[in-house]
Amino acid sequence: MVLVVEGSTLSVIFGTKDLEERFFQMGLQAKSVICCRVSPKQKADVVALYKKKGDWITLSIGDGAN
Repeated sequence: MVLVVEGSTLSVIFGTKDLEERFFQMGLQAKSVICCRVSPKQKADVVALYKKKGDWITLSIGDGAN
């Protein structure tokens, strides 16, 4: 399973602690989590969420356009 989330959805997820926890748990069950059309802040928020809950390997790549 791969979890794909857009930036507009992340705005909702990171506004509610319960949704953050559900996103985290779903991400653990997935082989990969892909966040598309996200801001640099949202990328940092996703990485921080996983780093604060464990020693997970994360990768955050930008397109270099900004």
